[in-house]
Amino acid sequence: MNTLFSGDYSQSRRRLLRNTAAVGAGLGALAAMPTKVMSAAAPLSPRRVVFLYIPGGALPAEWTAQGCGNNFYLPSMAAPLESIKQHCVFPQNLRLTVSGPGTSVYCLGANYTGRSSLDVVLGDHLKGNSALAMLPLSVQLNFGASISYANRTSVFKFDNPLKAYQAFFGTLPANQKTILDEAFSISYQPTHSNFDQTTDLQFDLAALALQRNLTNVVSIQLGNEERDFFVPDTFPYSYAQAVEALPSSAFIKMRAYLTGKFTYLVKLLEATRDSHNQSLLDSTLVVMCSETGNGHGHGPEAAPSYWLGAKILCAVVMLWMHPLTRIWIYWTRLAT
Repeated sequence: MNTLFSGDYSQSRRRLLRNTAAVGAGLGALAAMPTKVMSAAAPLSPRRVVFLYIPGGALPAEWTAQGCGNNFYLPSMAAPLESIKQHCVFPQNLRLTVSGPGTSVYCLGANYTGRSSLDVVLGDHLKGNSALAMLPLSVQLNFGASISYANRTSVFKFDNPLKAYQAFFGTLPANQKTILDEAFSISYQPTHSNFDQTTDLQFDLAALALQRNLTNVVSIQLGNEERDFFVPDTFPYSYAQAVEALPSSAFIKMRAYLTGKFTYLVKLLEATRDSHNQSLLDSTLVVMCSETGNGHGHGPEAAPSYWLGAKILCAVVMLWMHPLTRIWIYWTRLAT
């Protein structure tokens, strides 16, 4: 949850999380009641993946977790992860093969010679009976480069959450709707001034898509590699201006805000139950990624990334030649 903003909107998001969690807990208690006929084993949820792209990298000294085990410290840019750190794997010393502006195509392993990005590849692999192989979403992409590619073709991303909701769930009967659906019965215009609202609605849409088996893979892109987007009025400058600014206080504050959005996404997935009455987080690998390592120098070193969910219990040492592939292989072994 975004910790930098208060007022009616932030309170409404906190209420949504609480209510979603309360409904899930109630369903869990109901499922735990004894019945005359017990199944031999509970049904297994499908494996799922959510990618969240945040451009501009980070500052290693303000990002990298310090310590080990349960006793570690999260610097300023990563501090909003404190409330979910028990779910996280904190990889260190990751190095991108390419880095900086113009390289977002490589973020999930695609290239200009025809290799598809990992979200597209996993979408095809995990589709099963879902309607969509992958749900691509964005916030203020502003005609910037996508991180999702099928062969050499950039994948279109839904940038208006209300239009996407209407396309996928608009005809759903009222008695089948949930608390998450209520978030979409609002007045909404996709403008620079509502980055916060648009991001949260895209996260709500992602949770609904996974919960209702619309897809098993979601790729969410916040902004673009040019970083020419704006977050709420507390920040009177673009993200690009903050990344390049010295001293680093503006970059630290804005990157912490975006990390807070990631935390909200994780809490939402944890609170939302799927059709098997299991928390989405138990079956979903959530990955934060960027096209840049050190944000100030646009360098490849210390690439900011966190992985969590899907009951991953071990850290993974990863090579970045084809980003995240080794995570997938390792997670597959843990899940089977």
